[in-house]
Amino acid sequence: MERHGGLVQLEIHVAAPAGDGPGAIVWPRADQPPQRHDGLWRHTCLEMFLTHPDDEGYWEFNLAPNGHWNVYQLEGYRRGLRPDPHYTALPFNTSQQGGRTALVLRCPLPAPLAQRRPLQLAITAVLEHRAGTTSYWALHHGGVEADFHRRDGFQLVL
Repeated sequence: MERHGGLVQLEIHVAAPAGDGPGAIVWPRADQPPQRHDGLWRHTCLEMFLTHPDDEGYWEFNLAPNGHWNVYQLEGYRRGLRPDPHYTALPFNTSQQGGRTALVLRCPLPAPLAQRRPLQLAITAVLEHRAGTTSYWALHHGGVEADFHRRDGFQLVL
């Protein structure tokens, strides 16, 4: 994770079990050009949550390995979710080699955060497995169940 002025660069690597066993990750197919989609978190999806420590609101970036994406702005904890209209495209690169998948995003910060410091972030992943299960990954899960929107999960400072 790096910040370059008003830009943020995120690089995530996922190492998946080899083969087609029940623990193998289901990667979304790239069957159409990348575009904005809702509900990406229902399948394998990498996410970034971003805010300033003094703000109640935050942004949620959803990145599917097949190139689909969305950026949401929220007014507070799970409140006022709406697509951020300032993002009309979110180009990022994904590559797969062996059992590893890498995703690299470089994009402008949301305008209200572009000049503010520090920023708090959460980097998370929803991984769909061939066995029909889903696992939820984060640097910190503050509650009994995974909830990426909890502010105590925004563990990174940038």
